[in-house]
Amino acid sequence: WCVAVQANRTKVFDGGEYGLPCVLVLKHLEPGERHDKSALNDVLRTHGVAT
Repeated sequence: WCVAVQANRTKVFDGGEYGLPCVLVLKHLEPGERHDKSALNDVLRTHGVAT
């Protein structure tokens, strides 16, 4: 499992520059590891994601 958020990345094509949707993985969880809400909020805050 991973903690991930929606993001955009810029891609340049012949017709111009476009923002393509992608997934930004913030943290990989170890097999069997579970997150609690407070730990998840800490991960998101560390990466500047509003909670």
